[in-house]
Formats: sequence, C-alpha cells, structure tokens
Amino acid sequence: MRAWVAERFGNPAEVLAIRDVEQPQPGPDDVLIRVEATTVGNNDLDAIHGRWASLPVPAPFVPGQEVLGAVVGAGANARS
Repeated sequence: MRAWVAERFGNPAEVLAIRDVEQPQPGPDDVLIRVEATTVGNNDLDAIHGRWASLPVPAPFVPGQEVLGAVVGAGANARS
C-alpha cells in the first residue's frame, strides 16, 4: 500500500514522503480501514515535529488520525 511516511522529525515539507509500506494487520481490538481521504491535523503535525514528549512516536511512522474510508478488516474484539 502507499502511505505518507514521516521519515524523521522536522518540517513536514521536508520529512514527509510517499512510500510503499506493508499493509498492517488489525490487532484484537483494532479495525483496518481502506483510506479514501485523509488530512494532516494538529496532532499529526505535533508528532511530525517531534513534540509528543509524553507519548513518543518513533520515526519513521505513518501519520494520519483523521480518515474517511471503509472498514476492510477487524480484530475479534472490535465493536462498532
């Protein structure tokens, strides 16, 4: 699958790149969403800039907490 990846921390224009990544598998409490639209919100920008000292996010990572799409997989404990 293709995804925006923050390869390191810093200015989003300099550190974000579109990369091929492995499709994640949902854990027992998770759902897998085929994303059709997304945005980079304030929490994503804070993570990209490395400002989440209380909740470290290791680079590289795929930002994106605001998505629109269809559920295509679910863990055993996932509920609607």
